[in-house]
Amino acid sequence: MALNLSKSYTPVAGEKAVAASYNIDIATLFNAITGLETQTSTLGGLTITPSTNSTTTFKVTDASGTTIFDVDTTNGISTMPMNLPDSYGVTVALGTSHPDHQATATATILNACSATVSKRLNSVNVTADIAASGANGLDTGSEEASKWYAFFVIHNPTTSTTAGMFSLSPTAPTMPTGYTLFRRVGYVLNNTSSNFTLFDNLFNSFQDRGNITAVDFTHSTLTIDGVWHDMDLSAICPPGTKSVLLRAAVTRNAPPSNDFGLHLKTKGNANDVNTADLYHQVSGVQIQSDLTVAVDANRFIQYNSGIAYDDVKIAVSGWWK
Repeated sequence: MALNLSKSYTPVAGEKAVAASYNIDIATLFNAITGLETQTSTLGGLTITPSTNSTTTFKVTDASGTTIFDVDTTNGISTMPMNLPDSYGVTVALGTSHPDHQATATATILNACSATVSKRLNSVNVTADIAASGANGLDTGSEEASKWYAFFVIHNPTTSTTAGMFSLSPTAPTMPTGYTLFRRVGYVLNNTSSNFTLFDNLFNSFQDRGNITAVDFTHSTLTIDGVWHDMDLSAICPPGTKSVLLRAAVTRNAPPSNDFGLHLKTKGNANDVNTADLYHQVSGVQIQSDLTVAVDANRFIQYNSGIAYDDVKIAVSGWWK
């Protein structure tokens, strides 16, 4: 298996860009590392040199002498211009026993990092409870209702302890003592009753909302007047959402007159060209369709429904990140 340190690799959120490109056989690299005591080994255009008076820390440099990364066989890889190829087998779900206030993350492999250190964690399985504090709980403060909480896997390299943690900060959680590495794996929504109702796995490009029991917007909750209005999706879709998949339906009991039933667009788009549209065709017959709309930075879109329509329903089926 080869470790490809390539600047063509596109890092996910929290990872750093690659400074150079090398292909190294992982077995050869670690055989060289474990066999080093005082000698220097060269492979794949890189030089591996043990640090002074150390048999656990090694410096990897390129032909110009520039440090590519340091290898610490205890704590991971530091001073890196990139992370190793990314994690896989990551799942996020509400807790099995207490889904209203717990969430669980599992991973076959997960890269956790700080500003300068990355460590590969194997066989991750953590459950956090927002009623607790610190590791496997809430990072700081008290639980708040109607909030999206970022869900992290955190790691203490000194004790090799891995835990889960919730935070209102998606990028800078308050870390418990000894925990220096973290990876955001998803979000959970704490609803108006302070119960978890939705979760999001950041490692899925599309998040299916699942078996929802009711539509999100109806004729009675929307303004049906043929004018554009805001639709706030921030209580349904997590931070970082780029676009949404909507299931929409309209009904008009009067004979159709080739007018529109529903227009949807990204909030901020001045022109009504790049829109998702639903037109009524048969009197008294409901017309349905799946529509995709990009959201703005605050997770808003806009809607416009014809004044003559008797019923309008919209459900959020999922979202892309």
